[in-house]
Amino acid sequence: FEARSRDMADNQTAAGGTNDAPPAPAEDPRAQALAGYRRKLLQHRELDARVRQLRAEVKETAAQYDQTEEDLRALQSVGQIIGEVLRQLDAERFIVKASSG
Repeated sequence: FEARSRDMADNQTAAGGTNDAPPAPAEDPRAQALAGYRRKLLQHRELDARVRQLRAEVKETAAQYDQTEEDLRALQSVGQIIGEVLRQLDAERFIVKASSG
């Protein structure tokens, strides 16, 4: 009820009513709250767009990873040995760790 009567008094003042109070400062709490809300809303939209972009990148990277894994399995099934080079001994010899152990 108090808020409603305050709003009515404000409306009377804005309409040229009898309230002789000075006008509210430009940075009243409501305006500050709205400005803060707008800033946070804009920030949220920017972050939401960034999250969507990153999710798309993760999805693409996961698809590439799955394709690579499938390619490795295909090579191993043909008889190729896939491994990791641990150390190069000379131009033609390497120490290798095979993916199968």
